Amino acid sequence: MQTDFTVIGSGMSGLTAALVLAKHGRSVTLVERHPHPAPVLRGFTRQGIYFDTGFHYAGSLGDGEILDRYLRYLGLAPHLRKIPLNPEGFDIMRYTQSGFEFSFPYGVERIRQALLQAFPSELQGIDAFLNKVQQSFASSPFLNPGARYTAEHAFPEMDSESLGEVLARLLPNELCRSLLGVHCLLHGTAPEVVPFLLHTRIVGSYFETVCALEGGGRSLVNAFLQELKRLGVTVLCGREATGFEHSGDILTGVRLADGEVINCSGCVATLHPTKLAAMLPQSVFRQTYLRRLQALEETPSAYMIFGKLDNPPPTLLDRNYFILPRTDIDSYFRPDTPFDELPIYISASHGSGSGTSKTGVILLAAAPPNQVARWTDSRLGARPPEYVEFKRDILARLQERAERHCPELRGMALLEGATPLTFRDYANSQLGGLYGASHKITQSSPMPRTKLKGLYLAGQSIIAPGVLGTLISAMVTCANILGAENILQGLHECP
Repeated sequence: MQTDFTVIGSGMSGLTAALVLAKHGRSVTLVERHPHPAPVLRGFTRQGIYFDTGFHYAGSLGDGEILDRYLRYLGLAPHLRKIPLNPEGFDIMRYTQSGFEFSFPYGVERIRQALLQAFPSELQGIDAFLNKVQQSFASSPFLNPGARYTAEHAFPEMDSESLGEVLARLLPNELCRSLLGVHCLLHGTAPEVVPFLLHTRIVGSYFETVCALEGGGRSLVNAFLQELKRLGVTVLCGREATGFEHSGDILTGVRLADGEVINCSGCVATLHPTKLAAMLPQSVFRQTYLRRLQALEETPSAYMIFGKLDNPPPTLLDRNYFILPRTDIDSYFRPDTPFDELPIYISASHGSGSGTSKTGVILLAAAPPNQVARWTDSRLGARPPEYVEFKRDILARLQERAERHCPELRGMALLEGATPLTFRDYANSQLGGLYGASHKITQSSPMPRTKLKGLYLAGQSIIAPGVLGTLISAMVTCANILGAENILQGLHECP
């Protein structure tokens, strides 16, 4: 098989990279090891109810905002219907020890007013923090088409100050700091170590308009597939890439598990870095680089419950809940924090079959991967009875905690569950981390360009996690291939 570019992996970055390259006239083959594209992003259905597993909501989806602009640039917008969440509180932060509850709105002025009402003595710090977030978000041309592009934007920008340091400097009130740090749970790295710049590039989108999608992540995947088909992209599912063909330090092809070689002059690999390291030719890459990829610390995994709730209260349909036992957000990322003191995220599923009479509900709690380490050698559909018993017990504990602190959930029927092993096997990661490798001030992420000419990297371990972060990762990688001006001009001119 001959193609200009092979894209490995059909998550958000892989789908985006394949579509952008095809839009610019390259022939593209997309390779996915699972039987269906985007196994995490697409979600699943049980008893007629659709459940999201990789998409719950996204920021900057209002008309003309950056994610909305990307969807129009990619040709996806006509296939999607946005569902705005509650602007007065799309996330409800419920602190169980103190009984304090905060409705986190979107829109900078709404956020400012809500914070000032709760913390009037923090006026100066709140204003300084919100201004820093807006300035940081707007400084990247990949987030703000009006920003000037320079060469430094072609690769991940470095930042030596953590979110925790900024919060501590600006805001004396611990609870206020906690509220402004809690969205670290949406990218998987603690405030004390996540670069402030990276954090703002992710959560800054939630300061604009926050929406779900009708049909959830599956509708997004279907929109990609329609556009990929229209542009003639070949999609190979159930085919695993296992290595690279090369001549010296120049890529010549991608080798599949069945022995077939896809001949190509370029490849965008969106694999987890630990998986990628085993595929890279040692004659081209230094051992120190390969070891660094294998040693990258991963973001936490999770336990998840997918349940059905008949006649849910309206408050569950247009907002999400964070059940927070502690104000110390950093503690949620430490392996010694007891399971019963970890936060719970609660979200309704916006897929087919959901509605006011019946809706899917998703519960998620962070999970250290070592809790299921004894079953690492097992695979989907072939877990031992001890694992099944463990999974049943821990999900029951999760459901009991959620219903105790969120009475709106009472009467929920559990339909399905997941553990770190589930995410490991579907996401093809090392330990089941929800957001790939952690982006920390003490850990350098791999760059989009590699020493093997023609091989490029993308994905949430490369630039940033989340729907917007992984999309931008693909855009930055494509800018390295096609030239940033070609990418950013099209984004700037997008109506």
